[in-house]
Amino acid sequence: DDTGFRIRGSRVILQGFGQVGSWTAVLLARMGAVCVAISDHRGSIFNDNGIPLEKLREWVAVHGSVAGFPEAESIDAHTFWRVPCDIAVPAAIEDQIDASIARDLQARLVVEGANGPTRPEAERILLDRGITVLPDVLANSGGVIVSYFEWTQNKNNSHWELEEVDAKLKKRMLAAYTAMREVAERFDTDLRTACYVVALERLEAAYAERGVFP
Repeated sequence: DDTGFRIRGSRVILQGFGQVGSWTAVLLARMGAVCVAISDHRGSIFNDNGIPLEKLREWVAVHGSVAGFPEAESIDAHTFWRVPCDIAVPAAIEDQIDASIARDLQARLVVEGANGPTRPEAERILLDRGITVLPDVLANSGGVIVSYFEWTQNKNNSHWELEEVDAKLKKRMLAAYTAMREVAERFDTDLRTACYVVALERLEAAYAERGVFP
């Protein structure tokens, strides 16, 4: 991307292996990343050579958890967050990365797949350590966007093929990312703040155009 970060060859740790987490792992693997550690509500697993994701998905479908997966070793939650990686993806529930974890995390990038997984004090520590945080308001907004697409189709009594939905989603996500990066550079701020600035500027423009306020 424009920052010089390369997904191919990157090491990934992933918290949560439900709809968001499992598909995040699969898509990152297709782009050349290697998922080395995965954690869920019942356990954490590690394989330095990469966890075989399709086999893991089959295991989870039967056992309901990544715990006990035979092609990876079991590790505790504390060790999970200290696994050296390039990308950390909290994709479970809120408030998972606290100050203690933020100090131990060995990642270059945190991508928030869950809603509010990083506590404010933890994010300050991550940013001070030079770790980029891609915020939930952008990173996991794809589902909301596709819900809007569904609403639009229902209103118009139309049907879009999967390829069209994917293309429209990609276009919107790239546009949102580009807007966020531009604002982050303009104001020399973090990506979460940049997202909020983009949103507020769009609201300001809409109010001005519609004459909502004098």
